[in-house]
Amino acid sequence: MNHKFIKEDLYPYAEKILKTRCPESEGWIVQKQNKKQYEQHLPDYIIDCPKERNILRVPVYLKCKMAACTEVVDYINNYCQGVPLNVLIVSKIVIYPSGADTQAIPKDILTLFIKEINIKKIAKEKEN
Repeated sequence: MNHKFIKEDLYPYAEKILKTRCPESEGWIVQKQNKKQYEQHLPDYIIDCPKERNILRVPVYLKCKMAACTEVVDYINNYCQGVPLNVLIVSKIVIYPSGADTQAIPKDILTLFIKEINIKKIAKEKEN
C-alpha cells in the first residue's frame, strides 16, 4: 500500500467477512454505523436478526492496531450491558488486520482477521 493506512481501509473487507458469516438469507442484517470520531465506544457494525419479539444482535468493532488492548473489551462489554431487554447479544466480534497480536482479547469475544491487510507489513513499509 502506498497510502497512509487508516481504519476506513478495513471496512470493505470487514463487511465481506460479516456478510459471509451472517448471511441475509438467514435473516441477518449487517449495518455499518455512522459514528463520530468521539464515539469510539460504539460498535462499527451492528448485525441484527429479528426473531419474534426479540432481536438477536452481534456488535462488531474494527481495530487498526498492531496489538489488542483492554480498551476495546471494555467498549464491547459496556455496549452489551446497555442494550434493551428484547435485544439478545449472541456474539461479540472484533476484527483486526492480519498479523495483529490479539492475546488480550478474552475467549468470549470472537476475533477475526482481514487476511488481505497485514499490519506488520504496513508498519515495515512506513519505516522505509
